[in-house]
Amino acid sequence: MERLEAVSPVRAIHAALRCAAVCVPLAVPALAAPVLRPTPDCAAAQDGPLVTVATVSEQGDVALSDGRTIRLAGIDVARGGAKALDRSARAALLAWAEGPVQLRPLGAPDRWGRIPALLFRATPPGEAGAALLAAGLARVAPEASVHACAAGRLAAEDGARAAGRGLWSDPGAAVLAPSDAAGLAAQAGGLAIVQGVLRLHESRGALYLALRQDRHGFTAVVSRRDAKLFDKAGLDLRDYAGTPVRLRGDLDARFGPRMRVTDPDAVESLEPGSIADGG
Repeated sequence: MERLEAVSPVRAIHAALRCAAVCVPLAVPALAAPVLRPTPDCAAAQDGPLVTVATVSEQGDVALSDGRTIRLAGIDVARGGAKALDRSARAALLAWAEGPVQLRPLGAPDRWGRIPALLFRATPPGEAGAALLAAGLARVAPEASVHACAAGRLAAEDGARAAGRGLWSDPGAAVLAPSDAAGLAAQAGGLAIVQGVLRLHESRGALYLALRQDRHGFTAVVSRRDAKLFDKAGLDLRDYAGTPVRLRGDLDARFGPRMRVTDPDAVESLEPGSIADGG
């Protein structure tokens, strides 16, 4: 961990926040929606507008009573091959957001009219994305606009995965080995998380990240343009070579299993003392 702290100051906060992030076990009453418990995460903006949640779609999009549609930033709600938020998870999110909640918009609407945003509630305090992650109802999706939330969210996801809660009981959402051809094929077309020991190859146009024990050609690609984001964050991917990591990003199977890595938070260290190691 000392080596990573020297070259990767952003990642070094993961271990410090490991004990601060609380992932309360999910309570699932018989024939009832899971209950989302409060989870510490990024602080709510004090002057954020109050809004009311009307409905939640199968894709996890949140419709507000004022007609706007919110995309909860930095989370992926795929559940195995379904690629959708199941009914109980939608009910849990609606229950979590009962009453006014605080909106923090993070950018302009996308082509579907969805506003990337965070939702907070005051009582009990919490943030919607972190609550879904702690309940095992979503996975962390790297997104620059929620970088400040990354360490707490990874801790929430880690706790849910270790406990086998929610989607982590579904093999279709599992963390994959690069040798798992069937798993790679099943998760192609959406977010995937692949774990192994990193090997790095450089070319003029991109960095290619491979994982040891890869028998099926899995490769993660970082364009030179995206590599500048790693440099800006103080992370040198060369310092990860030979160490265990998790890579997360969209998986494309058209030309063999290939993942595009676009954000520093897509590379998660598993070295002793890191958040995923439990140190």
